Amino acid sequence: MSQTENSAPLDENFMVRTAYPDVYQELWQKKKLFKNQIHLFTAALAIGVLYNAHSQKKPHQDIVRIGTLSEEHKENIDVINILSQVVYVGPDKRARGAAILSYADGGLEIIWKEYQAQGMLDIPRIVEEAKKKWPDRIPELSHVFKGPS
Repeated sequence: MSQTENSAPLDENFMVRTAYPDVYQELWQKKKLFKNQIHLFTAALAIGVLYNAHSQKKPHQDIVRIGTLSEEHKENIDVINILSQVVYVGPDKRARGAAILSYADGGLEIIWKEYQAQGMLDIPRIVEEAKKKWPDRIPELSHVFKGPS
């Protein structure tokens, strides 16, 4: 294993999972609102972190192993790795993985409620609301950016 792989926030064998396979089925496969499952996962993770939303359900359905994603998904991997460092500070990759799965399913719960209430996902409105929310959330997450004392 190279130094880069060793220092990566998540192992390449990390399995992205969800407690809501039926929601993935509906939003990704049936309604085609996301290009693929990793896009939905990444969006849900960002929303979960933004709104500090955790799911209490245990993820049980495998989505994809990080190491099997192609270069086409590099941006998703980068976002997942960055957010994983934001939500969990420390060397324990297992705890970090559990944290991001909890946030991702928390964000998915928000997306699903929005979808059920509106009958669609109003992505432009969600992005605009996020632009307003991030400035308030960043100070809460700033522990990551301080670095060692």
